[in-house]
Amino acid sequence: MLKIFDALRIMPPMNELELILVEVLRRPAPAVLVSLQEALLVTAPAGAGRSETLATAAAFYDYLLDLQGKLTARQFSEVASWLDIAGMGLVAFENVISGHATDLRSLLTSLLAESAMVAASRQHIKAWEAEARLPHNRAVWYLREAYWQLSERTQPDLSAAERLDRLRSLLAPANATTVSSERIVLVGQLFQLLLLIQITPFLPASHD
Repeated sequence: MLKIFDALRIMPPMNELELILVEVLRRPAPAVLVSLQEALLVTAPAGAGRSETLATAAAFYDYLLDLQGKLTARQFSEVASWLDIAGMGLVAFENVISGHATDLRSLLTSLLAESAMVAASRQHIKAWEAEARLPHNRAVWYLREAYWQLSERTQPDLSAAERLDRLRSLLAPANATTVSSERIVLVGQLFQLLLLIQITPFLPASHD
């Protein structure tokens, strides 16, 4: 699978918001989320969509900032390096950016499977329970509500019981009494995918 910046060599030039989004997806850090906040304030029209996206960016910022403060510099650098767009796949990124139809459920399934494989293959599933439990649980709380609202908009025909069942299945790998690097990666990539979906309406309609 190509890394995102290898692929960018053959893609048309991107605007500032798209370039910052790539950074968020490639190797996120608190400073990158600040740049995303500024870009959204400048380029995205005021309204519920911008407010929702800014709220997600803020929650991701808080999560990364807490992790940065609780983990060692080396640990945080490792976590940031695992949150790579390659975990979601270049095709998914291109489809969303270009405005092509994208199946949310397939994206989520691919995301969770790939991120779990990456964490397992690198054998970095360390337990950081004491350091990361509180920010991790707060992040999962935010994601639960955000993905519920996303599901309501994209799958309005689902019953509440079915929606809750799917949401629990989605977040189950991230829920645990012991926080590991694998679960941190899962939460981080759920933030990345949510931001990708929320920011898409503010991007140019197509790169075709």
